[in-house]
Amino acid sequence: MCIEVSDDGKGLDRKKIEKKAVEKGLLSREEAGQKSNEDIFSLIFLPGFSTADKVTDISGRGVGLDVVKRTVDEMGGVVRIKSEVGKGTVTTISLPLTMAIIIAILVEACDALFAIPLSSVNEVIKVKSSEFYSVSQSDVIRLRDEVVAVADLKNVLDGTVGARYGEEGEERDIPIVIVSY
Repeated sequence: MCIEVSDDGKGLDRKKIEKKAVEKGLLSREEAGQKSNEDIFSLIFLPGFSTADKVTDISGRGVGLDVVKRTVDEMGGVVRIKSEVGKGTVTTISLPLTMAIIIAILVEACDALFAIPLSSVNEVIKVKSSEFYSVSQSDVIRLRDEVVAVADLKNVLDGTVGARYGEEGEERDIPIVIVSY
């Protein structure tokens, strides 16, 4: 999975990055001159590295890009930067495809399937339609001595109000997905 962010700004200034790297003792002048653009540009991901002339509340402290790089590394991904002076910068974050896969439970409503991430599902239960009641115009059930608000997904999707838990007098089991968010 790739995420690409680009701008049409002034691009990264290789000379300025080299100068800061030499000042900080990260490279000698000779080493800086021999490095590829990609190697020089990767220096901006080092903790505390900044080319800003002055420090403000939001920039110049060298905090931010190192966090991005570390997080992407921890996920098994790669960050690449391509930049051209006067044309802009393209940052590409490549993450393992497994990051795009989530385990989910599928539910159907309004003739459509919806995936609810399993990490958000506390439990799935069946409740008799007679066990639903209203409190302050909200549908609720009692679950292990707790009152739990419920919403019919169809009502949520089509904007209607009122329970659809079965016809009056009709007793049936209603599947409930208990989620947390």
